[in-house]
Amino acid sequence: MKNFKVITYIILMIAFSFSFSSCEKHDDIHYHSDCDIISIMVRANSPEDGTTYDGVISENGNITFELPAKVKLSELYVTANLPVAAFAYPSLTGAKDLSTPFKLTIVAGDGTQKEYTLTAKHPNN
Repeated sequence: MKNFKVITYIILMIAFSFSFSSCEKHDDIHYHSDCDIISIMVRANSPEDGTTYDGVISENGNITFELPAKVKLSELYVTANLPVAAFAYPSLTGAKDLSTPFKLTIVAGDGTQKEYTLTAKHPNN
């Protein structure tokens, strides 16, 4: 008789624990459409100089970096702050050559895209 009570108690506990879960549909996931770069900067490929330089973002998607003459424009590391769930294509990993225009596409979580053109120059150019 005691075993029957224990088994009944275990079955009731299992049934009670199932009452906390449900088959209810999860909320729909909202993907953001924001693909504007929040901020962007470059760092020279020089261990002794860890200085970063902010880019100026124009309304039409051009981003310009004015760098001192000592900085080599063809070996820059780019860092960007992007909106939630957005990513950059091509990836910003590794050194980039910004002596000529570099095309960068930001893709938002919902697939919306915005193209930017990055260029670095020395103040006298």
